[in-house]
Amino acid sequence: MEERADAVVAAAVARGHVDGVADVAQALPTSFVPDLIGWPTDGREHLLRWAGATFDSLGPVNGQTIRSTPATVGMLRFARSVVRRRDVLPGSMGADLLERVDRGELREDACPALMVDYLAPSLDTTISAIASTMLLLARHPGQWRRLQDDPDLVPNAVNEVVRIESPLRAFARSLDRDAEVGGVQLTAGTRVVVFYASANRDERFWDDPTTFDVTRDATPQLGFGQGAHGCAGQGLARLETQSILRSLLARVERIELAGTPVWGVNNIIHKLDELPLRLVAKEGARS
Repeated sequence: MEERADAVVAAAVARGHVDGVADVAQALPTSFVPDLIGWPTDGREHLLRWAGATFDSLGPVNGQTIRSTPATVGMLRFARSVVRRRDVLPGSMGADLLERVDRGELREDACPALMVDYLAPSLDTTISAIASTMLLLARHPGQWRRLQDDPDLVPNAVNEVVRIESPLRAFARSLDRDAEVGGVQLTAGTRVVVFYASANRDERFWDDPTTFDVTRDATPQLGFGQGAHGCAGQGLARLETQSILRSLLARVERIELAGTPVWGVNNIIHKLDELPLRLVAKEGARS
């Protein structure tokens, strides 16, 4: 992982002016996650579009949901063909699923959806976190200097990035029992929306919640969910984001905005589509 991350950053630093999304944030997850899941090499050119559509399909039902439907169906159809052909990479999570099918521990028709569930969240959320990390550090050079002075703050910085620019805006849940939330009585079966981004800036919990501070203990942030609904892949997302950030610290003196960032449109994912950056290399940084 660290070698792949460093190769991505080294290539970006060599160019100097880059799109932080396409050239950095997307490069590591798209080179690593499909191999981990076992996705065949053909069809990978559609993965980012398919993954984004998968989140759009989660609602609310609007024009964005309708426009994403063909891509959502396309990803599931491709996953079904992969399972039918058993065209997964050896030693991957997909191969493990098929081995469980052969042992009678899992139904084969459950595998395509599981592969999509493994893959889609492992791309967009991590890409969002990496891109937001670079944007925030470009906008807050003092925080970048703090990380340069103390690289041990990197894990904490990633938590703070996820807190202040939560990759997931919200998710709907159904109550399995009666509950009271904020003085409002809710009955079992009620559909509620959990706004992660709002919770992560709740002034009743966080001091100075709109300030980006890499020294803040942001461990309680809810960007990866919580409890039974905690993100199963958050360890991988943290590892990827931390690896990119450590490589940037090793190779880059300054991260500067070189244009106007463009935010993407998605029902669930809070993400950048474009992030023009100038990466100023450190003198004597390894090539």
